[in-house]
Amino acid sequence: MKAKIQAVSTATGALKFGMNNILLTLKLYWVGMLLFVGGYALSFLGAIQLAGGFDALESGEAAVPFWPFLLVFVVVMGLGALAFAPASVRLARIIAGDAGEPSGIGYLKFTGREWRYVKGMVILGLIYLFLVFVPTMLPMAFVNLETGEIPAFLSMLPLLMFIIMLVFLWFMLRLVTFLPMIAIEDRLSFRDAFRMTKGNVWRIVGSFLLLYLMLVGIYFAVFFGVALVSGIVMIPLSLTMQGGEPGALTIILGVVLGLVSLVFYFAMIAFMGGSFHAWGTKVYLALARPAVDEPAVEAAASGSDSPMPGGQDN
Repeated sequence: MKAKIQAVSTATGALKFGMNNILLTLKLYWVGMLLFVGGYALSFLGAIQLAGGFDALESGEAAVPFWPFLLVFVVVMGLGALAFAPASVRLARIIAGDAGEPSGIGYLKFTGREWRYVKGMVILGLIYLFLVFVPTMLPMAFVNLETGEIPAFLSMLPLLMFIIMLVFLWFMLRLVTFLPMIAIEDRLSFRDAFRMTKGNVWRIVGSFLLLYLMLVGIYFAVFFGVALVSGIVMIPLSLTMQGGEPGALTIILGVVLGLVSLVFYFAMIAFMGGSFHAWGTKVYLALARPAVDEPAVEAAASGSDSPMPGGQDN
């Protein structure tokens, strides 16, 4: 008899894992996150440089080339994406009970499993890009660029986009076990991923929507909570301003609130990312190991860099 996932318990279990293991998620992904932050900083500097280049061209001066920023940005973001692979593999194996929390950064290694995970990410990215880019750009081939005339049948474009969104969602949910399968079983197989989710699509959809709605609700609650507290704290301090200039205490507290907000921001990224990652892994475990009880995730997360009973720590 084919295993059936429990939609509600899978979503709530993933949410619980994400909430209880924010520090673990940050510990695993901090290298990739740091590289991504550096990449975004480079893109910001590159945008400033590009704007300055336009001004230089208008004044007849030689502009500093923009391409070095673009090249470094691509390299840094690529390294960040690569750093996510071993972190994602380790997190999935922790959730499965096959490995414990690493004691250092030794998990940032690339064996055959990690490279297969990278290959899986690239393949999924290309599939999703094809599903979104090709149908979106195809109607542009029918537009008369000289006159700007748009054929009447393109009025159906919103319906086409809705269908594309449904197809995208269908592929995403049908392949939700694809990456966890690589991370846990070291096996890359589209056919097995499709077969595994067959008969559970609506349960997976319901579980995903439930998790998504819970995360959105928590996100807005935290966002408005932080904004409200910041506003309440800053209002009395604004009264200490002298001559329209902020006092030293106002500046210090503003910096502190900014840092606290930044910490909350990264904590929310770790919480939401860890929850989604745990959800996909739990869907896979519910279908691949239905006879196995829910692994003691807390025990795995609090353990050393050693495998849990019944697993291998390759």
